[in-house]
Amino acid sequence: MASGRNSRRTVFSLRIGADGWSLVIRFLTSFALKQAINSMHRPGNQTRVIIMVVGLGVFLVISIQSLQSNLIREFDLGRNGKLPNMFLIDIQKDQQQGLSELVAQMTGELPILVPTIRVRVMEINGKEIDFNEAEMKRDRGRLSREYVVTYRPALESNEKIIAGHFWDDLPSAEPEVSIEESMRGMLGLDVGGEMTFDVQGRKLTARVTSIRHVDWRNSRTGFMVLFRPGALESAPQMMVGALNGPTGELERSRFQRAVVDKYPNVSVIDVVDIVRAVERIVRNITLAVSFVGAFVLLSGALILVGSLAMTKFQRIYEVAVLKTLGAKRKMLLKILLAEYGLIGLVAGVIGSFAAVGLSYVTSRYVFEIPWTFTPVVNFGGVGATIILVTVVGALATFDVLSRKPLVTLRAQ
Repeated sequence: MASGRNSRRTVFSLRIGADGWSLVIRFLTSFALKQAINSMHRPGNQTRVIIMVVGLGVFLVISIQSLQSNLIREFDLGRNGKLPNMFLIDIQKDQQQGLSELVAQMTGELPILVPTIRVRVMEINGKEIDFNEAEMKRDRGRLSREYVVTYRPALESNEKIIAGHFWDDLPSAEPEVSIEESMRGMLGLDVGGEMTFDVQGRKLTARVTSIRHVDWRNSRTGFMVLFRPGALESAPQMMVGALNGPTGELERSRFQRAVVDKYPNVSVIDVVDIVRAVERIVRNITLAVSFVGAFVLLSGALILVGSLAMTKFQRIYEVAVLKTLGAKRKMLLKILLAEYGLIGLVAGVIGSFAAVGLSYVTSRYVFEIPWTFTPVVNFGGVGATIILVTVVGALATFDVLSRKPLVTLRAQ
């Protein structure tokens, strides 16, 4: 019975597909389409100018909408409910237990406490870093700054070893580090190399035992340099707490006040507020550029109307000839709509393809975020362009269909 039902579904799907292709082929070989294509090459029609201007407007609108979608997706905390949306900074060792109890009481969960130490990179493989060297000048800002590092016995779920071997759970007397993959090229380091750090005025040399890939989008706390336990426990450090705060805005404010009142030295960073501010800025920029794109689209529509006015008499004559040859009003309407629909389709596809290219390059190489194709924005933009051009063109020339052919031909 199940096989019979599947067979019927297969036959039905094949029939629908065959009917669809039949309609497409019939449309592509129809007289209306051929006549519409010929009409696009009518002298004085300014088809290329219209396609260029309308395509530019589509390009601006779709590219900024696609870029907005990728940026907001990057800041979307809701895509992974396990990610923290609140951080507690500068927790002292004697405050850990009391603060954890307060967080558990108000949020129902314990915070993830991570020890952090500030260090500077002093030497690479025993050689002091010379920022006057040409290869170091480019990365001077990143190398000369302080790094916040931590130590732990295991990898996070968003980390993956791409070279070397990660240590086991046991502490080691010999300092070992695992570095993030971008530092490999920046410092010219590889597995087995050595890094010397300035840890609060004390030099510490550690061997690189592994290189990690870190998915920063799914990171509770991300670190460029990770130490093996056993080397930094006695160094001056502070704790950072990561947690999911209360859901309501009022409850989040109460939680922040409770933490600051009891522990004035602890700073509370609400990531939700930061994300909302970023989203607001992105949407404002998107709105501004979209207005520019809409203005360009309007300019294209006006050029289309002007072009139609210039070639209106020729259109009237063509319609009169077709009517004389037996063309019905329905056929003439198909030709009219097909011509404007094709102009909108070509302009929309060109603008959409260009927008995809710009959005991809900007996302990957300017913002350095993953790029995702947004079919709703692209296909919706092309569809809206087809409708806009078709409606404007049809309204501007619809009265041509009502002219009597005899009067037009006598006027010739």
